[in-house]
Amino acid sequence: MLRATLPVSMPILIDGNAFAHRWYHRWAHMVKLTKPGAPPPRAESFASNNARALMALAQSMHETDLVNGETKLSLQTYSSLLEWPNRVAVFFDFGDGGRTKVYPDYKKERRARPRDPLLEIFFDQPKSLYRGQPNNSCVVVPDLHHPRIDELDAEADDMIATVSIELRKRGIPHAILSHDIDLMHLVHDDAPRVMQYDPRTKLMLDEASVTERVGVPPSLIVDFKSLGGDRGDGIPGVSGIGPTRAKSLLKKYGNLDAVMFRGPEEEKGKKLKQYIAGGRDAAMLSKSLVMHRPVDDIILPIVFSTFGISK
Repeated sequence: MLRATLPVSMPILIDGNAFAHRWYHRWAHMVKLTKPGAPPPRAESFASNNARALMALAQSMHETDLVNGETKLSLQTYSSLLEWPNRVAVFFDFGDGGRTKVYPDYKKERRARPRDPLLEIFFDQPKSLYRGQPNNSCVVVPDLHHPRIDELDAEADDMIATVSIELRKRGIPHAILSHDIDLMHLVHDDAPRVMQYDPRTKLMLDEASVTERVGVPPSLIVDFKSLGGDRGDGIPGVSGIGPTRAKSLLKKYGNLDAVMFRGPEEEKGKKLKQYIAGGRDAAMLSKSLVMHRPVDDIILPIVFSTFGISK
């Protein structure tokens, strides 16, 4: 059971970019389902209500929720939260970390789609709401007023990973709110515990549940995408492998390097041998796209100031 008023603060890292797109697509689907003559749901109201519900969830979480494994969490009403114990950071893309310079086809299909101007409402409304949270309990990242903002080139995932890794170094347990597989490599069962909340299933994921869901443990998420690719993100992977075969190879050999080194010699299938032998460059390119770009100098001072943590 989630708690609305708690004495201990816990850092919560929210993938604002993913939620904004998720809310927009849900709203667009509801508009399509609106009966003739009936007023469609207003984008502004839909965005604000969902942003409030997300903050209610974040503020309801407690450190004990990180020890329950794949536990279903119930959402408290936003109005019931009279105190704001948690410190929350909400992250949005600000560039792509130079990935399109390395590989021009990165997220090419997404970039080629026409962008609905109404999508911006699902970014602007949450940002405005979250910047107005009481007691400086929430920070929206990036801070466009930061003196070095022009130096920043990073996706929300890069920023979240940067903060999560530093929090763990400091022994601070925390939660990540996102459905994105790319962030699941940050999940850790060992103290300080890090778990990821999936809004689609309303489940808090630990290492075992990530492994069950994806087919590889968090420690192999990067290797999995580097080997099998990700069409949606424009990650090429190794030609001829794909996600299913990637899981099988990683289970057999243990990691990407072992697959690429031992696979050409030990695999029995001629074509698979050829795929692996000829795929090293593609695998390394893919890994460079999947791995997060650290943005410590710009992001950490902003977030840690809100969290009350000395840099």
